Amino acid sequence: MPRPVSYTAIFSVDAAGCVIEWNGGAERLFGCRRQQALTRPLQEVIDSPAGPVNWQEILASTEVSLHPLQGAAGVFDAEMRSVVTHQKGQLIRTLIVNDVSARQQAKRRLLQERDYGDAVLNSLPGVFYHCDENGRLQRWNRNFERMTGLSAGQLAGIHLTRLMPADEQARAAEKIAEVLAGGMAQFEASYQLPNGKRVPCLFTGVRFEHEGMRGFVGLGSDISERKRAERLLRHLATNDALTDLPN
Repeated sequence: MPRPVSYTAIFSVDAAGCVIEWNGGAERLFGCRRQQALTRPLQEVIDSPAGPVNWQEILASTEVSLHPLQGAAGVFDAEMRSVVTHQKGQLIRTLIVNDVSARQQAKRRLLQERDYGDAVLNSLPGVFYHCDENGRLQRWNRNFERMTGLSAGQLAGIHLTRLMPADEQARAAEKIAEVLAGGMAQFEASYQLPNGKRVPCLFTGVRFEHEGMRGFVGLGSDISERKRAERLLRHLATNDALTDLPN
């Protein structure tokens, strides 16, 4: 559960790693009074559920680090920043610690939601695409890469119609405009693979707004088998079953 109040702990250690200063925020965050912390080695004052903390490395670093620490209210995600000063010729290292548990929990939730969304999209039997209002790809599933034969880097930001044969692009653009104007559309078109081969597909599109930006999402299904079956039926309807000659 997120803490209702977040305290900034500031404490200093000498060259031997013993606490020489401990502010009120440190008292409240770690549940240790100043007089209890002073002169003690830092590793005796602050615990971590992940095991011994390498305080020497943290204090010597100029980078912000993140570690789980044991606080007065339980384990929390600690964002730590070290500042080095000299007082009366002595090296003093001051550590600024903030409880960023709420921020980290929100980040973890977003990652979980993203991973869940990716799993759902990648489980779809066809291709999924999300385009902005200009028809440029913003998100897609793995099947999209497999069908087009293009990498994620090649697909990012590409206009959807550029993946189609030149003679089908104008009609596809009209259908995209129909989705944005009317809310949805369904049409048949082909993907053109890098080797020139066409893959006939049934596309659906639904207008969609994401983070205030208008666009559309849709699915594409390979209908190659259906097209072959239709051609066979047309052939059988117009040709003799025994001689295969036109009726």
